[in-house]
Amino acid sequence: MTHTSILASTAVLLLASIPLSANADLEDGLRAYEMRDYETAYNELAPLVSEGSVEAQYILSRMYRSGQYVDLDMAAGAQMLNLAAQQGHAPAQRELANMYVIGIGVPSNPVEAIRLMTAAAEQGLPEAQQELGIMYQSGTMIEPNYAEGLRWLQAAVDQGYLPAIHSLGMMHYFGQGGDINLIEAERMFRMAAERGYAQSQYQLGAMYHQGQWVMQDLVKAAMWMNVAAANGDSSARLLQRSMEEEMSQAQAEEARELAIACRARAYSDC
Repeated sequence: MTHTSILASTAVLLLASIPLSANADLEDGLRAYEMRDYETAYNELAPLVSEGSVEAQYILSRMYRSGQYVDLDMAAGAQMLNLAAQQGHAPAQRELANMYVIGIGVPSNPVEAIRLMTAAAEQGLPEAQQELGIMYQSGTMIEPNYAEGLRWLQAAVDQGYLPAIHSLGMMHYFGQGGDINLIEAERMFRMAAERGYAQSQYQLGAMYHQGQWVMQDLVKAAMWMNVAAANGDSSARLLQRSMEEEMSQAQAEEARELAIACRARAYSDC
């Protein structure tokens, strides 16, 4: 019996322990979950799992993996994900793939992780496309294949997925799979930075600080670090303080004012 079959069989046993309600309703269950009424959500959704509702299976998996109303149980969460993944639910496929990568709730299984992540990516899920691209690019659980990594990252970029835009920028920045291309790296970082992505804002600031492709500009570098820090990037906070030690008080104040103006313009023309 395959591991996938074992998961499915275990899920059937798990479902047998769920108290059924004759009045279970998917919409009521989903609404209750959004309202964080987890007891009502469980009572409405649990009976629908055995009826093949992928939405109920997926939400129940989240409840088990987060300990929402039910006891925290990663194995039960994986079982619920597996039921949804077998029906082609792309987010479930992706999340189950990551559980196989980490080996939490299920044994670590590189082959199954790649299979599920590929299935989700082929359905157009940008999160899966980006993560699959990074797997190929970094050689995580699979032989490095930069061309394949680039292909999947580009697929997510084409959907405007900001983490993928940043990842593609990093691929060009470090020259993974080819020559270093700071021109393209800066273009990717700026594209994501102008849409509010803190990691790209940090990286763009670092390029201004070092004078990589762009002309070295400590004020502009500090401005982007200020913006990234305001968006929650902890590394930017540290580097921002370090940069201010290199600048005059007037320059530091100018950088802070530019950052305020940049945020007010939603990061355009910064």
